[in-house]
Amino acid sequence: MKLIKWGILSLFLLAVSCSTIEKQPFKIEKRMEENELTLLLKQDVEKSQGVILAEFEPQEIKREGEDVFVYFFFTKDNQLHEGLSYLTFKDNAWKIIRTETALSLTDMEITNFQIGGETAGNAKKPYFVMAGYCTNDKINEIRMTDFRNDLFHLKLDKDKRTFLQVNMNSTVGIKEVQGIDADGKVIYRRGW
Repeated sequence: MKLIKWGILSLFLLAVSCSTIEKQPFKIEKRMEENELTLLLKQDVEKSQGVILAEFEPQEIKREGEDVFVYFFFTKDNQLHEGLSYLTFKDNAWKIIRTETALSLTDMEITNFQIGGETAGNAKKPYFVMAGYCTNDKINEIRMTDFRNDLFHLKLDKDKRTFLQVNMNSTVGIKEVQGIDADGKVIYRRGW
């Protein structure tokens, strides 16, 4: 009986070891860890600003396929700056396509930083991005209306005061931003 069991087991192992195993194609992970992203963007901003930055921090990251949009803060000459970057994954590496920075207007209740353009991939697509932060603690929601009258809602809370809105396949800009309080009332409005 033992001989039969060992024979069956050996036959089973032989059959399994001789069967073809379908190999999965090697796939490069198109993911960037936050510390790598921070380092890459910080070095790019330091080069463009001509200074070594003590403080640099991504606030919002949005991925759209192989494209990544990042809203970030940095301090230069003891003043807060904000910026937007567009990166894409090409030739097995992340490439910074565009970075825009500006001195942050801290006296505004809702800052807004906008960029638009066309993606760098093979299938070129238009994009429009708006980012910023809210300094008014009474604002719980941001409503943005674009020039097609499409409305976007962004919820805020006491710990999350920044936002990043990415509109793919569109270069339509934002025509109005509203700050909404807990009662649903408009307490801030800015238009273009």
